[in-house]
Amino acid sequence: MQMNASISLLLCMTLLFGCASQEEDQQSARELSRESEKEVRMYLDKAMLAELPFIHFRDSLRWKYLNDYFVTVEANDGDHLIEMNTECVDLRAKIFYTDMVDRRSKRDIIRARRDTIRGCRIKMIYVLPESDGLPEPTKEPNAPP
Repeated sequence: MQMNASISLLLCMTLLFGCASQEEDQQSARELSRESEKEVRMYLDKAMLAELPFIHFRDSLRWKYLNDYFVTVEANDGDHLIEMNTECVDLRAKIFYTDMVDRRSKRDIIRARRDTIRGCRIKMIYVLPESDGLPEPTKEPNAPP
């Protein structure tokens, strides 16, 4: 499945905010994440995206980091924005640790308020429109320049 314009735009916006080096410290990464979080929340206030209780995905869940509260995912019915209950720095991690085990009732479904990504509980799942109007996320702190 190819990424639609919404996810492509979100990923491109990551580069615009990302002037920090690959070796930025935890404080810098957290500041970048909070700046991105504000932008995404402002977008959510204006866009009034539809919320879903769950989504189906094909093989395995693949997500793209936006900040410590939000990721995007590709599902069978399009692209979605997922919000976590709390700040989740493990979303940035490139290494998998045992406490990051995802909790799911079914292998190919992810549910809001019930399941996790990287051990972080999902608060909301939003349907992303195919239009270009999404906010700029920060650069993934561990991504190469």
